[in-house]
Amino acid sequence: LVEYVAPIEDFDSLNDTPDYPQEGYLFLSLKLAKLICSKYKMKWTKELEDNLQEATAIFKNLNPETTEEYFQPDL
Repeated sequence: LVEYVAPIEDFDSLNDTPDYPQEGYLFLSLKLAKLICSKYKMKWTKELEDNLQEATAIFKNLNPETTEEYFQPDL
């Protein structure tokens, strides 16, 4: 489970899009693919799973201050 919390602008036009980090698009695409692959009779391969794990790791570590491990000087 990945949780992304950030303020977004109000949507008053069809052209508005949420502020979402570009590094998260691959994660979202692969996660969606995993959820729907069985519906379309596609196999979820080890290569896809490896790609999802890598994208998840990248996405989880976007902000070093909020990840599980980070360094703070002078503490």
